[in-house]
Amino acid sequence: KPLTRDKKTWENGLPLESVIQAPGLFEAYPSLKDFTVKATSMTAVAAYLPSSKTIELNIEELPLIASDTDLIIKSEATRDRIREYLTHEIQHHIQNEEGFATGSNCAQLAYYALRAREEALKEPDKSAMQFQRLLNLSDSLRRTLSVVGSSFVVQYLSILNQDQVGDKEEIEERNAFIKKIEAMTPEAYKELVERAFKKRSTYSRWKRECEEEVYPMYDCLAGEIEARNASDRIHLSEKERQRKTGLDTMEYPAEEQYLFFKTEKPVRVGDRAALESGSRSHRSR
Repeated sequence: KPLTRDKKTWENGLPLESVIQAPGLFEAYPSLKDFTVKATSMTAVAAYLPSSKTIELNIEELPLIASDTDLIIKSEATRDRIREYLTHEIQHHIQNEEGFATGSNCAQLAYYALRAREEALKEPDKSAMQFQRLLNLSDSLRRTLSVVGSSFVVQYLSILNQDQVGDKEEIEERNAFIKKIEAMTPEAYKELVERAFKKRSTYSRWKRECEEEVYPMYDCLAGEIEARNASDRIHLSEKERQRKTGLDTMEYPAEEQYLFFKTEKPVRVGDRAALESGSRSHRSR
């Protein structure tokens, strides 16, 4: 479809249906009709944000201008690039809808890796580490958190949820933690703050280790491989797509891929024991 070059229009957001012409796609996945495409400043080239029903594109990747709204994007290379990015992110939506292994990013993978480590702890250390992670504690916050009481924490986490920061699991975790904080006595809350600050060095080490641990996994996530494959295949003709299956154009063999279902640690397909254990866990929910 014709695409405007007006910067303000892209920053405010366009309905996905007005950006791409794919009636079969919207018929198969009508929830995509509720999605908006926005251009914004970001480090990645694009992002899929299901909680806000948004697909974001890096504004630096688009030849946008601040005026002359009638001008359209005529460069075929730019239009192809937009199609590639949208196809990649739409594939992540399809994964969510179908219950397939999903894509992710390094920060999200590290988040789940940290949560997995916390789950192995016993109370009250478990809550202390969770408190540390959810509030990203700094020295300047220590006195503030002790003086203002738990209402500050509840308000802060509630605002993050109102702004839909993070994915569904992160929002649900904050809600559960808010209830835990609200049920605490002032003495129990103060003790939690002190224990959390004592755990800061351990948390910093864990965070660094988890980030290093998940980096090699990201590129090999089955959901990311599938999304990249989908965006690459838009350049094939109909005959080429019929002749070459998705397996033929996949960049990594199946046994080198990792399956990721968000609430579980990524499992390498070649690791049969871990895969079978993870599959049973996924089916049981």
